[in-house]
Amino acid sequence: EVVIVEAKFWAGLTANQPEGYIARLPPGTDAILVFVAPAARFRSLWPEILSRASDHLPPEGNRENVRLREFCSTALNGGHKLALISWRALLASIRRDLEAAGELAAVADLDQLDGLCSRMDTDAFLPLAEEELAGQHGRRVYEFCTIANDAVGLLVERGVANTEGLRSGGGMAEYVKFFNAMAPFAGGLVFWPWGWGHRRETPLWLRLWDTTGRWAVTPVLRELLQPLEREDPPRLLESGSDIHIPITIPAGAERDAVVRSIADQVMAVLDLLEPQPAVPDEDPDS
Repeated sequence: EVVIVEAKFWAGLTANQPEGYIARLPPGTDAILVFVAPAARFRSLWPEILSRASDHLPPEGNRENVRLREFCSTALNGGHKLALISWRALLASIRRDLEAAGELAAVADLDQLDGLCSRMDTDAFLPLAEEELAGQHGRRVYEFCTIANDAVGLLVERGVANTEGLRSGGGMAEYVKFFNAMAPFAGGLVFWPWGWGHRRETPLWLRLWDTTGRWAVTPVLRELLQPLEREDPPRLLESGSDIHIPITIPAGAERDAVVRSIADQVMAVLDLLEPQPAVPDEDPDS
C-alpha cells in the first residue's frame, strides 16, 4: 500500500490514526498517507496529526515540511510522507484533469460533490445526531469546568498561584478560572469550545496577562513566551487581543491524573515567566 487516503469531514481521528496507517506503509519504498478534510479544520487537525505521529518523525532539522493554506506535508522515517489536503484543493486538481480529458459528464458529477464539500467546509450549523443530545455530553462539559477549577486549586496547593480577589468568569460558551501567578502576571484556565472546534483539538486552554496597569498581553509577556511560539506546531496562538496556549488532556486517565497533568503543563508554562539570573560580564583581564 504505497498510497493510503483517509477522508474526513468533521469526525475526529480514531485511536489508530495515523499510527496504525503509518505502520501499513511498506519499508524501503516511497509511500504516503494522506488525510482529506475541510480547510476549516487545518488549524486544529494538522497539529493533532503531527502530535500523534511524533514517534515516526525524523529530527526537526532533518525534516522536510510543507505548509500551504490547503496542503501540508512532512517527511516520515523510512522515506515516507504524511500529508493533509483540503477537499477543495483535491477536487480542483481532479477537475483540471477531467476537463483536459474532455470528461464533461464526470465534471458535472464532480461539481455536485464540490458543492457538498463547500457546505461542509463552512461554519454552518450541522444537523445534530441523536447521540449528541444525550445527557452525557452535558455532564462532560460540566466536568471540563470543574477540572479547570481543580487544576487551579492544585496550583494553589503547590504555591505557584493564588486566587485572592479573583472569581470565575466567562463569556459566550466559555468558562474561565482566574488565578494570580508570579507578579505581575495572571492567568486563566479556560474551557473554550470555539478554540476546541477551530484551533486545536482540546477543550481546555491557558490564557496569560500582564497586570501592570491593566490586564493585557504586553511585549514583555509575549517575549517571555516566545519558546512556545517556536515549537512545531506552535503552542502560542492568538485570538483577538488574547494569547492562548492549548492544554493537552490525557485520554483514558483517571480524574486525579488528568488534573495533575493539566497542573504540570500550566507550571511548565509559568516557569517561562520566572526571572532568569543575570549572567555576569566576563572580566577582560581574567
